[in-house]
Amino acid sequence: MKPPVDFVYLTFFDGKASGTGRISRLKKDDGEIKQIYIRPQYRGRESAKEMLLKLLETGEELGYSTFLLDV
Repeated sequence: MKPPVDFVYLTFFDGKASGTGRISRLKKDDGEIKQIYIRPQYRGRESAKEMLLKLLETGEELGYSTFLLDV
């Protein structure tokens, strides 16, 4: 079975959805961080940093050696 092409993560703060992040496979060894979004009222709490680290960790687990950022 092939691993999924995209992974989407949700973050929560006090039980409410506070942000999302997504990583996609471009090629076998390349991943692309497609989205990091933190709702305005939850910004300034290092949520985006935590999301980026989780996306990079997921990519490394999938064997990606190169990451691109889609902005």
